[in-house]
Amino acid sequence: MIQVENLQDFANGYNLTAPVFAHVFPRSGNSLSYYQDVLVFKGKDGMSTENKYQNRNNFRNAGTIINLLPLDRNERYIFAGAYDVSSGPRETGLNANGDTVFIIENTFSDNAINKWFGRVTFKWSSPCRNRYLNIGNTGMGFQFIEIREFPFGISDVPFPGFYSFHLNRQQFDLRIGGGGAPTWKAALSSVAGIYVITDASTGDSYVGSAYSSTGMQNQGLWGRWRGYVNGGHNGNAMLRSHINANGADNLIYSILHTMDSGSSKDDVIRLESFYKKAFGTRVHGLNLN
Repeated sequence: MIQVENLQDFANGYNLTAPVFAHVFPRSGNSLSYYQDVLVFKGKDGMSTENKYQNRNNFRNAGTIINLLPLDRNERYIFAGAYDVSSGPRETGLNANGDTVFIIENTFSDNAINKWFGRVTFKWSSPCRNRYLNIGNTGMGFQFIEIREFPFGISDVPFPGFYSFHLNRQQFDLRIGGGGAPTWKAALSSVAGIYVITDASTGDSYVGSAYSSTGMQNQGLWGRWRGYVNGGHNGNAMLRSHINANGADNLIYSILHTMDSGSSKDDVIRLESFYKKAFGTRVHGLNLN
């Protein structure tokens, strides 16, 4: 067990390479769920990658980076590992937005502090806009709350409900392609339904459906959506052409209508056809039929 009052105490107890910076991940918009997904589905390697690429020289001279991920929108954060900085930051040119990219080479530390990965939680008592903080100056602002019995994991990712379901491409690939939280897989496997995939940059949409096939185990929306992981098109010709031309990064995946898993194929397709007409996806969208 650890006896600490704040993040500074926590770090000082493990003789980390100084200076030690806190990388405090944002909790606004889709950031909260996205970074939690990275922690759950990509683990320490995903966290290291989030440290590695920066649009500013955020970790100048850092020896160690401690990652803090939001648990909720109330400034509670989970310790997501300590990372040894081996080199950097160094400039590598410009990204697609014209911003300078800095590379910070860092690896998950073998320091004993990482036995608390995903378990120690803090409350940020004096939040500020800057989220790249030298904990020698700001660590006392993160008050120790508790130690979780089990690390933050897949069971902590809540299913949002069928009609609050709007995932961007990154979230979709992590949650559907990453194995899926049990509650997500169970919910999406239990229903047939109609869904829409929309390109947020062009406005083009594709309406599709999921239903049981005779003689096959029903996996509902879950089974159908597995074909769209990693920018996949699931065999749809116009969607494939659109992705080849525009990429898949701006795709949004939403549920339009759910139906009983035992619904007949004809009933599901009839409703799918209604939505195609309503949205005009045969005329102006990505549906061929």
